Amino acid sequence: MGDLRALDAARDAGMNQAYDAARAWQSDARLIGLRVGCGLVGADIRWRATFYSKQAGTLLISDTGEVSVAPAEAERRPALVLDDVRFANLGRWLAKASLNEATVVDPVSGIEIRASSEEAPFGPPDAPREGIYFHVAIVDGTGVKDLFVNAADGTIYRYR
Repeated sequence: MGDLRALDAARDAGMNQAYDAARAWQSDARLIGLRVGCGLVGADIRWRATFYSKQAGTLLISDTGEVSVAPAEAERRPALVLDDVRFANLGRWLAKASLNEATVVDPVSGIEIRASSEEAPFGPPDAPREGIYFHVAIVDGTGVKDLFVNAADGTIYRYR
């Protein structure tokens, strides 16, 4: 989990590239999701931002340039604002929940960040609908734990 602190330092450069791709794609593009993980080769950080364009009715995946028809729910998803989202906080909150340096974020799923709202909920039913959540799959000695962590206060929610 120590790598989470490094994500904050790399975020500006990674997201600047994503926003550049979005602006070149559609003028009304808005960020609706982000998945952060390791690249397939090497130790690169992969910033996979999902942008929605109402005008085009499509989604852009920033790291691949893939454009696809947007599902109906994309329009309802709130814009994701990353200003106050800190990966270092996620590491602290996971450590507080008795997850330690030996705990690993599943490299296949990485860390997904999305905003939740009444119109487009993200996370378990008991998670408040207005907010931003980290979604992580944690691998430890007991198996995989699927967690949704509130990005404002660190409260952890799980499907039951």
